[in-house]
Amino acid sequence: MMKIKNITRIVLLVIIMLQGEYCFSQGKIYRNSRPQIRFQTTGTENGHDYVDLGLPSGNMWATCNIGANHPTDFGEYYAWGELIEKKNYTIDNCSTIGDLPLNINNTQYDVANNKWSGKWRLPTKDDFQELVDLCSWKWSIINGVAGYKIIGPNKNSIFLPAGDSKDENGSKGQFVNVSGDYWSANSYKKGTSIYENNSNPIWLNCSYGLFFFNKGKDVRSYPRYFGRNIRPVF
Repeated sequence: MMKIKNITRIVLLVIIMLQGEYCFSQGKIYRNSRPQIRFQTTGTENGHDYVDLGLPSGNMWATCNIGANHPTDFGEYYAWGELIEKKNYTIDNCSTIGDLPLNINNTQYDVANNKWSGKWRLPTKDDFQELVDLCSWKWSIINGVAGYKIIGPNKNSIFLPAGDSKDENGSKGQFVNVSGDYWSANSYKKGTSIYENNSNPIWLNCSYGLFFFNKGKDVRSYPRYFGRNIRPVF
């Protein structure tokens, strides 16, 4: 009877450890600080995993942000159209203030294509709008990181962590795990807003991106100098 109990205990311990939530060390069981959550993947493009969400566009979305090793990592932060991270993000050190293409896909300004190559590119504002309109968004906390699990028409999903943005002080602000900010490939189009004028040339210093928090999400324009996350697509 004692042998059966011991065998049963060993089997249960193995099952628990295989689930990735606990580890075994020096004769004791410890809870992992970061359980291994299984995320969906459809395939790999040029060394980076992607998921097919079953969208009409046929877009394949990366499972991770640029600079991230895991779907829950925030990754790197970039000003719009720039290819290098910075300590501080200000309008004075932003190199993309001015008249630039309305769509920077596959140009020298496309950080996704420049960093990951292959078919990868920045999502357009329409790509983000497709996610907003056609997917189910479920606010989730995974490995202690808040964000949205975005479920496509085919029930496949991706996770966008809420990494906030970076500005003049160079550090993530008070809205980490509260809001998410992601750049698109599209700059602001002149004539879009009644508030634009020569003293407020929004078309020269703003571009579009995805913004979300636990109560909503939308695609809106932001100053280009803000450091935001990047989720590539192809």
